[in-house]
Amino acid sequence: MKSTLFSILILYAFSVQAQQLETVVQRGHNAAIKAVVFSNDGKYLFTGSRDKTIKLWEISTGRELRSFYGHESTINDLALSPDGKHLLSSSADKTAKLWDIRTGKLIKTFAGHDEILTSVAFHPNGTAIITAGYDNEAILWDISTLKPKIRLKVNPDKGLGYGVNTSFSPDGKYIVIGNDNRTANIFDFETGDLQKEIK
Repeated sequence: MKSTLFSILILYAFSVQAQQLETVVQRGHNAAIKAVVFSNDGKYLFTGSRDKTIKLWEISTGRELRSFYGHESTINDLALSPDGKHLLSSSADKTAKLWDIRTGKLIKTFAGHDEILTSVAFHPNGTAIITAGYDNEAILWDISTLKPKIRLKVNPDKGLGYGVNTSFSPDGKYIVIGNDNRTANIFDFETGDLQKEIK
């Protein structure tokens, strides 16, 4: 009986030690970091890398808290939802992914593009996202249905540029696309109509 109890205590000690070691060891990224974004409260940092992973860091301690696995190529851009509960990522694997930050679980893969994705953004009220890259179209997605809502014509220069960049206006009424042909196009969020070309 004493021998059995001793063995159990030894196994428990090793188990606790292993768990403690796992939380302390910093794995970090093993390739260049291509995308960074702060949490909405400024206490945490998300990093996306050429190693195909996204990591969550606690800024005050420098601790690595979580890794997000699922992309098959370089992470090119990251965005946080306005409520801070979800993370959006774009990748050279031609997809964007929506993640639950609390659990680290993948919610949805957006796979409507044929080329590398370079940019993602959340609408200010969290009802939509936009994805863009080397395709000739940027796609506006409805978060409630997780389906495409509008497709916008863009101008990526795959030889000289780095795909396009996207953003929403603070009031959410407009989408702006920065193109590789040295123009920025402003579109109406509701209709997708081109409102103005800046060049």
